[in-house]
Amino acid sequence: MNASKIKQAVLRRAPEAAREKPALDRAALSEIVELALWAGQLLMENGAETQRVEESVRSVGLGLGCDWGNVLITHGAIIVTYVGGGDFRTKIRSVRSGPVNMALIEALSHLVHRADLHTLSIDQVRAELSRIEGTGRAYVEWQTVLAGGLGCAAFCRIFNGDWAALGTTFVASSAATYVRSTLSKNGHNPLIVAGVTAIAASTLVGIVHLRGTPEAALAASVILLVPGPAAINAVEDLIKGHIVVGLSRATFAALILVFATLGLMAAMQLTRISL
Repeated sequence: MNASKIKQAVLRRAPEAAREKPALDRAALSEIVELALWAGQLLMENGAETQRVEESVRSVGLGLGCDWGNVLITHGAIIVTYVGGGDFRTKIRSVRSGPVNMALIEALSHLVHRADLHTLSIDQVRAELSRIEGTGRAYVEWQTVLAGGLGCAAFCRIFNGDWAALGTTFVASSAATYVRSTLSKNGHNPLIVAGVTAIAASTLVGIVHLRGTPEAALAASVILLVPGPAAINAVEDLIKGHIVVGLSRATFAALILVFATLGLMAAMQLTRISL
């Protein structure tokens, strides 16, 4: 099928109002598509659920002047088609999974809302996206490490661990949180990161060799590896009809648990502590 036939097929699918409006400038239409894809990529890579990404991508495109848009999201890519009067553009952008950043998702949500109200220009959206992408995480590393240690220590108490086990869990899980953060920032495979982190946390518990309740400390020290956001997003995607992305996210969450379990089992063999 040649380019003219493809164009006619796309325009036939667009609403009548979109076909009657004057065409956007070719360069402007291409830039709008790029900005919409950029917003979708940032949302997808920072833990947003698929329905939210799809709606945000469409809102950015329509808010910046396109007449009609179609969005297709897979686990590894976002594909969009936008119509501006008598012209259209279709583009694709690869995405990859990353750590959850709710502060970035919140900032993007505000930006998308403003764009949807037609209050921002193309240049303003580009500047905002660049600013948001360059913004660091809401919490510095030592705060994340401290929170990881405290969270796992709280689970140790829930598992009926004594105070010595609680202290050991705090130290081991804090160190494991730092290990996971360092490996992730260096771009290592998240499955390998999960396994290594589990080994680090469990081995530290074994080195201390508690006389009281080492089992509670061992179990609680790897709680930080439970892929809660991925599992929740997988369920939401499946419920809302995004079957492929939902199954991909569910598979990823299951693999994280598998590698964390393998790391825990390896550490148990080294430390001779049994659950």
